Amino acid sequence: MASAPVYPRFSFGKTISDTFSVIGGNFGALIALCFLFSALPGLVFNYFYFSAMMGASANPYDAFGYLTGLMGATFIGGVLTWILFCLLETAIIRASLLHFRGERASIGDSIAFALGKLLPVLAVSFLGWAAIGVLAFVVVIVFFFLIGATIATGDSIGAVLAVLFLLPLMMVPVIFFMIVWLVQIPAYVAERIGVFDSFARSWRLTRGARWKILALCILYFVAIYIIFAVLLGVGLAMGGMGMMTAFDPTGSGVPSAAMLIPTIIMQAISSMIAALVGLPGLAALYANLRESKEGVNRDSIADVFG
Repeated sequence: MASAPVYPRFSFGKTISDTFSVIGGNFGALIALCFLFSALPGLVFNYFYFSAMMGASANPYDAFGYLTGLMGATFIGGVLTWILFCLLETAIIRASLLHFRGERASIGDSIAFALGKLLPVLAVSFLGWAAIGVLAFVVVIVFFFLIGATIATGDSIGAVLAVLFLLPLMMVPVIFFMIVWLVQIPAYVAERIGVFDSFARSWRLTRGARWKILALCILYFVAIYIIFAVLLGVGLAMGGMGMMTAFDPTGSGVPSAAMLIPTIIMQAISSMIAALVGLPGLAALYANLRESKEGVNRDSIADVFG
């Protein structure tokens, strides 16, 4: 009777090590991609966003017109940001998987590949986030219903306890699906499977390693939050009292988004760092899951790219 194959266990440390190996081996290309598809659009969008906010503040009698335009611009900007992020994610996943094969991807080839995969990657991304969004909406509605019912009974202590413990507990299903579908786009990009198959594929790959994946995600978000807080603080310090003056029509100077340029720049840098670390990390996670689940050599995963 043949024994079952034994594969290496999924390694928390190896995933982190592989992430920084990708970054170190492709730093110039990754920085360029993150700047083009994350930092630069963020700079432009935030500048015009804050310009509209300044306009509403400086012209209170026409604030409705400014804010209506702001809502439309925010929606369009959000859609464009999402599309650009999907392009960036696809390009960096390909570059990262090629790195494991000992190759360096060019910026042009990465962008061309990402453009060719754009529509199905958008579909995978939209379906995943739509499902998670609907689930989160249901959780919030149920939560407020339970809080309302508790308050109606006059139990204020129960309402406080519900806020402290019930909402985090109810968010568990949302977090669960975010974890199990975390590698759906890498799976689609690397395996040439269908849009819906990528969800099942991610589910299978993450099984048995979800607690470690959750720990990785927490570590990543804590680190990014600290970096963002530091950079935002630097931006506000460089801008001095610009934030207060910009929103104060009676203050000195004409309200202008230019007063917030240091903060806007720091926000763009933080988003670039988040993508620079997070997306190679996602590819490294996928490669390690394939290795631990199926014994697939990481240097053969990129064979699908030719």
